[in-house]
Amino acid sequence: ISLDPPRTMKTHLQQMICTETSLLSKDTFESNMYGKTWRSLLFGLCFFHAAVNGRKACGTMGWNAPYSFNSLDFQVSVQLLQSVLSDLKDVSWKAFHYLIGRITYGGKITNRWDLCCLDALVKKFCNPELLEANDEMDVFVIKPDTAYDECKEIVSKLPSVDSPDMYGLHQSVGRYLESSCSEDLDFVLMKLESVVESKRAVLTRNIHDILEKCSELKERLPLPIGVPSVLDMQKMSSPFSVLLSKEIAIWNQRLLAMTASLHSLEEALKGGLHFRNEVEELYKAIEADQAPMSWKKIKSRECCIEDWLESLMEENNFITKWVAMNDGTEQVVSLPKKFSLSLLQSPEGFLMTVCQDYSRKTGISMEDVQLNFQVLSAPREEKVCEDGVVITGLSLEGAQWGDGGLIDVTEKTEYQKYFAMPDIICYPLKKRKEAISGFYHCPLYSDPERKHFIATIPLPASLQPGHWSLCGTALFV
Repeated sequence: ISLDPPRTMKTHLQQMICTETSLLSKDTFESNMYGKTWRSLLFGLCFFHAAVNGRKACGTMGWNAPYSFNSLDFQVSVQLLQSVLSDLKDVSWKAFHYLIGRITYGGKITNRWDLCCLDALVKKFCNPELLEANDEMDVFVIKPDTAYDECKEIVSKLPSVDSPDMYGLHQSVGRYLESSCSEDLDFVLMKLESVVESKRAVLTRNIHDILEKCSELKERLPLPIGVPSVLDMQKMSSPFSVLLSKEIAIWNQRLLAMTASLHSLEEALKGGLHFRNEVEELYKAIEADQAPMSWKKIKSRECCIEDWLESLMEENNFITKWVAMNDGTEQVVSLPKKFSLSLLQSPEGFLMTVCQDYSRKTGISMEDVQLNFQVLSAPREEKVCEDGVVITGLSLEGAQWGDGGLIDVTEKTEYQKYFAMPDIICYPLKKRKEAISGFYHCPLYSDPERKHFIATIPLPASLQPGHWSLCGTALFV
């Protein structure tokens, strides 16, 4: 007999207080050794543990990385709560939040924004409002004299389907998860179908078809790009000339690797080479009409070859136009009016180059230079500032842009996952010592799985940063 792990807030709480093997016994809950606040805090801690685990089902909007929160974390937290209430007459919220959010659970967290999210969850479910229970409070707020059986009754009345706002998320997350589950099922069925079809490859798609596809792909791949004359004249004297030369080198290297892999597959199909792992991967991908993982800048979910070729040509057009701008007699590297980070081979290198260029012009050390960002309310074509660049094409998840700052997702857009961001000016300045309030330091990633972090972009926001951390708000190229 196997038991499925709890997936909802209700099933997590039932595992803690409603079964014969509950993590929290009746004697422990109704103990009078820890003062009047004991039961209220303990019940809030139960909801916190359930929320921490329940967010795992929300994908990257729940947690940016997978974490193994378990019953031991909850038991240690209960012991810490007992210790805090035994030593102090009044609750030290700062100490309690630090022990639970930064040590017990936070010790497992590797992502900065997940740690902010955890802090917000602790403050949501374990706060002074727990000690001021009334009929208008949240369901996890109980009176100090609430009995164990009454808590079990409260849990039994919880809905079987979670509402995203119980985890601090937008309602749109529920709609998205419903649609993504069906998409995941379709994806798995497609993979299974491709496995079955691969066993009948001789009947459905013979070697001749694969060879023709290889020839077609080689013809459609762009040609390597030559180095513009301005780079020869400057001999890498400026940061942007180094950046452009590296972009060209990485781009040409990718094209040559693609061509070489197609040539190896052709030779293997003709009997001239053995089927190595990378050759077999390429064969299976082309047979399934999917772009091979080894060809992509970011190893994300599969996409069809046509979609991948379309994005490849966009990258080629961008770098070709940039090279054409610098193929004359100018002594300085010319820059495009706008940069789309998704079209660059190294977005991190681009942002670093902006800082290096400013450092050389002003003589300020790189350690004392920081990037500043300003969201444009309306499109502007003119050059914004002498040392700034305009970034375009970013998308936002977990919030939308409006009225000059971040706003919550509305009912009209609750089925939409990503929202377009206006252009953003990126310009370097000397570091400020004072912290600026009224901003959410939003992470920027190059992939939807949030594995490749690029930079932090402060965005104006009227609500507290913890709110946007709970919503899983992030930017993507």
